[in-house]
Amino acid sequence: MLRILCVLFLCGVLCAGCARGEQPQWGETGRAVTFRITCRGELDPELTYRIAIDTDGDALTGPSSNPSEWNNLYVLEWRNGNAFLLAPGGTRTYLLESSFSGQNAEAKIGLETLGSPEQLEVMALVEDSGGNILERLRTFFTIRLKYQQLVSRSDEEGDASNPSADILRVSVEVSF
Repeated sequence: MLRILCVLFLCGVLCAGCARGEQPQWGETGRAVTFRITCRGELDPELTYRIAIDTDGDALTGPSSNPSEWNNLYVLEWRNGNAFLLAPGGTRTYLLESSFSGQNAEAKIGLETLGSPEQLEVMALVEDSGGNILERLRTFFTIRLKYQQLVSRSDEEGDASNPSADILRVSVEVSF
C-alpha cells in the first residue's frame, strides 16, 4: 500500500511540473506596454507617427534618430490613423488596441510580442508623406520593465513648425 501511495505521489508531482511548462522569469505573461505620443496640435492622418523600440537590453545601443537605421528594431507606426507594428525582419501587424484622436496616438502591445524583454529603449519621430522628418525626440529613453510602470519623456514645445507634428511627450506604460 505504501508503494502505491509513493508511486501516486510521484506521478502527481511529475504531472504538475510538466503541466506548468517553462515559466516566465519575472511574470511578464499577461503584461502589456502602452505607447503614447502627445502632440501640440490635432494629429494629422497625412503624417506618420513612429516609435522605434529596441529590445536588446543594452541601454548604450538604443535607437538612433535616423529611421533608416531601424531595420533590426520593432517600429510602432500610425499611418492614416491606423497603428501597425513592424517587427525586425519585416513582418507588419495591424494593432487592434490603438487609438488616434485629438492630440494623442496610443497603442498597446503584449510583451510576448516584443520577445519578453527586460527593458526597452524608445525613440519617436514624425514624418510627412515624403519621408521627411518634421520632429523627433532629441535622444532615446529607457524603461526598465521590472521596476518602472510609467516613463515619460517631454519634448520642447514649438520646435516643429507644424503643430500636428510637434511632439510634446512620449510615454510608455506597463500594465498587467
